[in-house]
Amino acid sequence: MAKSETSPQEPNPFDKADSPSAIMAYVHAKMGANGLRALLAEITADREALQRDANELAEVGLPGVAAIVTEAAANALPAHVMHCPYAETDIHNFQSWQASHQRKFANRPTYEKMERPAAGLVSIEIDSPLHFTNPLD
Repeated sequence: MAKSETSPQEPNPFDKADSPSAIMAYVHAKMGANGLRALLAEITADREALQRDANELAEVGLPGVAAIVTEAAANALPAHVMHCPYAETDIHNFQSWQASHQRKFANRPTYEKMERPAAGLVSIEIDSPLHFTNPLD
């Protein structure tokens, strides 16, 4: 068996990792700040995603880890640039996509984080009402 594989007797340390920030905290605990920086240098993530991860790490009491992720976020491309399918030389499509992306996120409802219920389910409140219709009615 190769060293990188885990045996059936050894629990996989990532089995309980339910978010990128949990993996970042684990890597920091096992490999230190330089190990986390090396991981962040290898992944492709936009600025907003990394900032969300940093905020989550700060909320759970890991300000040192959060600072490293915030540093990586500052150097990452924003989502509207990273995910744009058009080259900057295709000026009309590039500008149209950028403007569309900005409008899309400007009109997105905001969510408030709430306490997790005892069962481990996540609840959110939305500041605008949602209306659902039954297609069978």
